[in-house]
Amino acid sequence: MAQIRSVVLSYMYAQPQNYKPSDPVRELTLSIAWSGGQRLDMGPASCGDPQCEADHGYTGTIAQEDIVLRISAEADGLQAVQDAKLFARALRAVNTGSAAPVTHAQSMAPRPRSGVFGNRLSRGHQQR
Repeated sequence: MAQIRSVVLSYMYAQPQNYKPSDPVRELTLSIAWSGGQRLDMGPASCGDPQCEADHGYTGTIAQEDIVLRISAEADGLQAVQDAKLFARALRAVNTGSAAPVTHAQSMAPRPRSGVFGNRLSRGHQQR
């Protein structure tokens, strides 16, 4: 776990303009980086003037991402989205040496080791 450099979560909501803290996350993207792998997104730079015809070169971002998972409530179910959030938080906690956050429901009953999110991560990774 000490090799993990970053764990990033991005959330999407069904009606972001009407967001309330009680709204469920409809989709999330989980990015985990542990090596030197990087993604480069580039595009033409501009000055913001719609009449400007000058070449402003290029602009872009570099992001370290070794694995990116997109989990949506529509495709995978709301429980899979919640499981992904808990997984990311636990991964961050282990990586930083802090205690993993535990919800009340988790402390009351053991969770199964499989499920939509668990099966998704284990595809093709069986022990031989």
